Order: sequence, then C-alpha cells, then structure tokens
Amino acid sequence: MPFSSQNKWNNFLIVLVFLIVLSCSKQDAVYDNEAPQIQILEPVPEAMLTSNETINLQLEITENNELHEYAAVIRGQDVDTSFTLMSGHLHDQSASLRASFILPIPNATYKLTVKASDHDDNLASESIIIYSK
Repeated sequence: MPFSSQNKWNNFLIVLVFLIVLSCSKQDAVYDNEAPQIQILEPVPEAMLTSNETINLQLEITENNELHEYAAVIRGQDVDTSFTLMSGHLHDQSASLRASFILPIPNATYKLTVKASDHDDNLASESIIIYSK
C-alpha cells in the first residue's frame, strides 16, 4: 500500500525533529555545572522610562562552554500585560544582543527578566524593575 501524503508529512516531521535534536547534542563528555552569566546593560535598574517611546535593550550573555537558548520578557507588575522582547537558539560562548521595545501603559511598573541556558541545562535568570511615565 503506497504512503499517503499524511504519512510522508509525519515521516518528514520525525526526521526534522531528529536533526534538530542531533544538532544540539553535546560535543564533549565533560559535564558543565556552571550557568551562563547575564548582564542587562540597558535599561538600567529602576529606570523611569517614557511610555509609547522607543526604549533600547542591550544584553551580554556569556557561558564557559556553549550557550543554548535565551529569552527576554517584560511583565507588568501592576498592569495586565506581558510580551517577549527577544528569544533565540545559539551555539556560542557569548552573545551581545540588542532590541527595541515600547512600554504600552504609562504610570506602571514592569519587570524585565532575561533567562539563558546552556547545553547541560544550567539556567541563569536576571531581572530588573523599570517604570513607565
């Protein structure tokens, strides 16, 4: 019985997932127990920022072996809003990342959280509070 197009699609997805997992496999046998280091360079903690104007985000993430994933998220502390500023997958020891964003609600408190992991599942998290006016 010939393969249906659905079976071909399923087989393609299985191969694709296998290749993605294979590309993220650890290259050496040494276990890394050190989490990545995160520096939020912009904005500064406790910054009072103008809502509805462009704000710059600048991050430095370093890892002793090899980074895997990162994400930067803003969550309103006293308002119901959250959004992802950036996220990605990489295989480097360091990353200098930049993005721009707008705080949509004035007179609010926001928490900016950046998380990063390495290939041994060590997770780092760094947060700051910022305010909008």
